[in-house]
Amino acid sequence: MHSAVEIANKYVQLSEKEDSLFSHMKLQKLIYIANGIYLATNNEPLISERIEVWPYGPVISIVYHTYKVFGNSNICLDTFGHYPLNVSLNESENQAFLDAWKIAKEVDAVQLSNWTHNPDSPWSKAKAKSLTIIPDDYMKDYFKKFLVN
Repeated sequence: MHSAVEIANKYVQLSEKEDSLFSHMKLQKLIYIANGIYLATNNEPLISERIEVWPYGPVISIVYHTYKVFGNSNICLDTFGHYPLNVSLNESENQAFLDAWKIAKEVDAVQLSNWTHNPDSPWSKAKAKSLTIIPDDYMKDYFKKFLVN
């Protein structure tokens, strides 16, 4: 398991490398997707922090507080150059990380947010039950539907 901020930093680094910058909202969704994929394939979360049920979608609070300074603007790593970028992922962690990137790279943040609000989504189910945290089982079951065997 990794810190969500470590995974966030890897996405920011990748976005700069591929000249595909994104906003804080999209970063939240990338981590959400990567964690869901990893849960569905490995029965354990990719990140150590829990994904919270906020009024407007799933949020990892430490990532929110780390990157909120950017607001709706694209995140620029140069601003936070002191973050570690050499986090090592094993093969299955890296696969979930890259799969989420492939899925979401060309999709804008609003579309990704709308997708997380689908009636059968983990966030929607948790919100309907007035939970504050999205249970891992919700994420695992939901993302298993998208996996190709």
